[in-house]
Amino acid sequence: MAVPATWPREIAAAGGAYWPLSLFNDEPFVRVVTYEGVDYTTAVFEGGVRAAFEESSPMLAPFDFAAELVGSDTVVTVSIAEYDIGILRGGFDPGAIETLFFNIKCTPDGGDKLTHFAGEFKLQGA
Repeated sequence: MAVPATWPREIAAAGGAYWPLSLFNDEPFVRVVTYEGVDYTTAVFEGGVRAAFEESSPMLAPFDFAAELVGSDTVVTVSIAEYDIGILRGGFDPGAIETLFFNIKCTPDGGDKLTHFAGEFKLQGA
């Protein structure tokens, strides 16, 4: 499923960042996000991988989040276990590129929930 050409601009207009991600089959997914000069260690992070880019699409695999303060920066590790990545394929050709979608939302302590990142999540066939 292709997203509308306006989707990256809509993410940015809402204050988020468009971030296409890719991962090879049968590897754990781990990415690190650094929020410079902000303490988000008490914030609530949520998000994961979906079959479609719409919020109404069911979550196929939720992300795990771990946040720590390093100096004045918050370092957030976003991950999905290797086993759960394997399940995302759902029986499709393991050599094909499969395009899924993701989002990462953050609710700071006492603040509003916002989408910080969203984009395609491509499973590569290597």
